[in-house]
Amino acid sequence: MDLSRRNFLKATGLGSLGLALSSLGFDMPKVQAATKTFKLAGAKEFTSVCHFCACGCGVIGYVKDGKLI
Repeated sequence: MDLSRRNFLKATGLGSLGLALSSLGFDMPKVQAATKTFKLAGAKEFTSVCHFCACGCGVIGYVKDGKLI
């Protein structure tokens, strides 16, 4: 495994942040699920294709009050 100094510091920093947040008692999956339902409440879901490059990846979009969110 080729691990550079930069990637090592990123990994240890993110791991430390995760441990710090988990010790505060936050249940991250519940928090993330709550924010998604709040922001997307009443929004209409649609699917489309991204035309940025030649791959044509699938995109899921949401429209609420005539605006893309």
